[in-house]
Amino acid sequence: MTAKCGGGTSAPRPGAAQQNVVAGALITEGLILLSPWLIPFAALIDGFLFEATSQCVTDPPAMPVWDQSDALALVGGLLNPNIQQPLTKAQNLLLNFAWDRFCTCTSGALIPAVPVPPPTGVTNVTGTPTQPCFVGNYVGRSVQLPPASNESLWQDITQQLLSTTGVTHTITDTSGSYSIWGIPSNTTSLNLQEHGPASQTCISPPTNVETFLRFYDSTFTVTTQYQIELLGTPASLDIHATIPVPASSVWWRMSTAFSPGACGLPTEDMRIQTQVWCGGGGNNIFAGCCPGPADLSIGIQNIIKLIQNLPTSSGGALRAYTKGTVHTSVTGTTSFTVSGIVGMLIDVTTGTPTTPQLGGNPPYEWNLGFLSVSTTDGMIQQRRLTRQHMLWFPDQMQIFTIIGLFLNAGVVVNVTELHSA
Repeated sequence: MTAKCGGGTSAPRPGAAQQNVVAGALITEGLILLSPWLIPFAALIDGFLFEATSQCVTDPPAMPVWDQSDALALVGGLLNPNIQQPLTKAQNLLLNFAWDRFCTCTSGALIPAVPVPPPTGVTNVTGTPTQPCFVGNYVGRSVQLPPASNESLWQDITQQLLSTTGVTHTITDTSGSYSIWGIPSNTTSLNLQEHGPASQTCISPPTNVETFLRFYDSTFTVTTQYQIELLGTPASLDIHATIPVPASSVWWRMSTAFSPGACGLPTEDMRIQTQVWCGGGGNNIFAGCCPGPADLSIGIQNIIKLIQNLPTSSGGALRAYTKGTVHTSVTGTTSFTVSGIVGMLIDVTTGTPTTPQLGGNPPYEWNLGFLSVSTTDGMIQQRRLTRQHMLWFPDQMQIFTIIGLFLNAGVVVNVTELHSA
């Protein structure tokens, strides 16, 4: 007997599969039908398996009742300690949607799931929330560099860990160029948790995991710098810090590298998590956010950042790219250093069509030269240049720091650095 059928009996709907995965489009469909205000947070909700044979003969969980604390927890993102409560409610709501889709009443009358109203004020969250404006996450093994190397060689992890205005400024040092990022207005502090590879704890001399957080003023001058060092002597695997944003700061940048030591290269990933705060900062109450009010747009921003982080996560895949620095009129045998790019666009400006030019769409250009990507330790991958306009996204794209070119006589190219969008 089930309450869904008014005390009658129930069973799987004819034609329904025994096991049904509720994920992706089905999650979106269920939210549209029963709780549209949750759609911006759909990416936070895990899919699940609905086993019709067993679950159709019992009632689904009670439909959830939402309150403003649920909305604020979702706005805070996955790092919010209270996030599990609204996610559990969301799954209970979707279990009701799945029951109606995959089950039927064999006696009695179906009582369908009724859309539940959002909490009061959800379209414009008010009050004094204590959630960060932005949460960030980085998992990986950064480049290995000698101590005191130039910043342009370090791996840029700003977009993964810090909120930005989307505006950048390029600074050039003796080894190349690197970007600094605009700090959103009202940003006051950063909470940081960093965990190093447990296998790298040897000393004399140590292998250090170093992360730099630098603040710049309106003249692009470093005003404050934090060096966050894991391992070392004595060895430390975890660092927790609250870092204030200096009042004069307009730009910031976060970068990381391993400095070599007796331990060699790390064999495990390091992890960094951040929370960017506004107004009161830290765990205090803030009045506004950076930028804009503390409403559901923050949740959308968090989801966008989760998607942007996918290419740098283990097993992630590149979904889009943007064009960066262009190296023009490149000839002969040469190389240049890069930071935080995922690939390159090669445009042959002189030297095509070749002889012979093989058939294809686009044509195969014969004997133009070769491309390579490397670190300071050695080459990672090589590719023959075979088209007038060619994109290349090498494997291990988060590791390489050097692009190498070997171009035959008479071949001139432009090389555009590509970044994850």
